[in-house]
Amino acid sequence: MLPRIVVVGRKDDALGRALSVRAGEPPFALEFHADGDLLVARLRDECPTLVVVGLRGRRGTAVGALIRRIKSWCPQLPVVVACLDESAPGREVLHAARAGAEHFAFRHVDDFPGVLEALVMHGVDESSRQATDGVDDIGRARARAGLRRPQRHVRYAERAPAAVLGMLPASVSPLLRRIIHACVATVPPDTVDDLAASISLPKRSLAREAARRGWPSPHALLKWGRLFRGAAAGVSARVEGMSWQEAQWVIAVEAGYGSVRTASRAFRARAGVGLREIWREGAAALLPGFLAAVSHSPPNRLAS
Repeated sequence: MLPRIVVVGRKDDALGRALSVRAGEPPFALEFHADGDLLVARLRDECPTLVVVGLRGRRGTAVGALIRRIKSWCPQLPVVVACLDESAPGREVLHAARAGAEHFAFRHVDDFPGVLEALVMHGVDESSRQATDGVDDIGRARARAGLRRPQRHVRYAERAPAAVLGMLPASVSPLLRRIIHACVATVPPDTVDDLAASISLPKRSLAREAARRGWPSPHALLKWGRLFRGAAAGVSARVEGMSWQEAQWVIAVEAGYGSVRTASRAFRARAGVGLREIWREGAAALLPGFLAAVSHSPPNRLAS
């Protein structure tokens, strides 16, 4: 089986065209994923040989945030940054390097398919060399498994459950607390079906309960969960010393948005707060809007 290289992009975009091999069969198989969130989800199931990310213009912070997410799940996975044009200042490249990218290829200087082939063949040569060291098949398999098993790195958003649930008033309904807890978990639900399954309720029962209690729809609660997840990630990044320029991308990526502008509009529209307020205050900045949306009862009333 050919080594699998995952490319963050589409086959017909600039990066896909740059990676196309015109002659002969390449010693690797390319797999394209335009959605960064889908890519990270796939990495949880199976790590490829390499990941290729394109860097174009002033996108270093966005690329850095994605690389950081990739490395949080597969620390041993090599990341190649393909610098697609000359408009990206050096600091944009540094964003990707600081996030953990090991390899860089520059258009008009490097042959992108040739770079990938060299990296893949280097990995094959390493495997062959280890195979001649007298280690039996079982020992080699265990060694490979140990290398491919990701180290447990605490991601920014993995602190979300404690950070968010600690902000919720004690009088908040236990069901609502379970819903928010599911939405900010390490592997949050993507759909209402996933949300219902994670709290052990049928989808129709969840919708009925939300309507009966005057809450937003389950789909809207999922959106609120994304905002809480981004808020917890943003304040954690600030506490650890990350700059605002980079932290805003962490907030956007962890909340499931493809750009800072899109994330900013979502936080403004749903919660009435900006990303800087989220960066400074975390989940606390979302609470007034969220409690108003769920028609939260006064604190002296018992939760149902």
